[in-house]
Amino acid sequence: MDVDARAAAAIVQKKIAEPLGITVPEAAYGIFRIINQNMADAAKVVSVQKGHDPREFVLVSAGGACSIHACKIAEELGATSVLVPAAASVFCALGMLESDIKLDNVKNYNATIPGIDLDDFNSVIAEVEKKAVAELLQEGVEAERASLLRHLDMRYVGQHHEVTVDIPADCKIGESHLDEIATAFHRVHEKLYTYSTPENPLEIMGLRVTAVGSVDKAVVAHLEQGTADLKDAFKNKRQAWFADSEGRGAFIDVDVYDRNKLVKGHKISGPAIVEERITTVIVQPGWALTLDEYGNIIMEAE
Repeated sequence: MDVDARAAAAIVQKKIAEPLGITVPEAAYGIFRIINQNMADAAKVVSVQKGHDPREFVLVSAGGACSIHACKIAEELGATSVLVPAAASVFCALGMLESDIKLDNVKNYNATIPGIDLDDFNSVIAEVEKKAVAELLQEGVEAERASLLRHLDMRYVGQHHEVTVDIPADCKIGESHLDEIATAFHRVHEKLYTYSTPENPLEIMGLRVTAVGSVDKAVVAHLEQGTADLKDAFKNKRQAWFADSEGRGAFIDVDVYDRNKLVKGHKISGPAIVEERITTVIVQPGWALTLDEYGNIIMEAE
């Protein structure tokens, strides 16, 4: 689909810029900032709200358009590194083809620790695992490629919400495993809710068994080390709008590069634009871009 820049500018002028009494670039940048904030808020749902500090992680920028926003999303999250995969625009499709086959089986099971009947518990595990393996084989998975993972939905006795905890697999659960399971629960609970009460008994609400069938993975090519000379990768200069932390912006001339001609050893400091056929990467001011040995783009706050 060809983008009609004039038509886009006209509708932004009519619907946003004129009613707000601002220019078209200012209105477009406002749209850009709202998108960045919405995406950052979504990232917080799967990080901060699950007990993870995004400042400790690398932000993976997947999809054809995400890398336009990635540096700004990272800034909002406090992250200082962004990874743009070599196949960013088809990342989800590639992930689907590379993902192992997984089937989840869930069975309601109520017991307490201490006090659980281990014979009954192991009997239920064996029953659910037998069913899980049978369903996996029906999907065409070879038996030698099948494996099983076990999880329990648990909570403190009297608590309303439960959390999911991994438990030992490929063995019968014995008394020696109960302390390990309790310790794992307290650790997960404290990570999610900032506290744990090891003196309280635990209640098991359900058993989860995940049957996994491994699939072949693609071989990833390695890039050869190149020189620091960007001459072959340089495409042109273009005017693009960048703003400071106060939102004051202007059009400036920025260098545009061809991603397919970038090699390990190249370094690009922002502001800059890196293009490929179906992905555009914006290197914001204060960020620098390099490539790793697999052809992934790494952007880091300078």
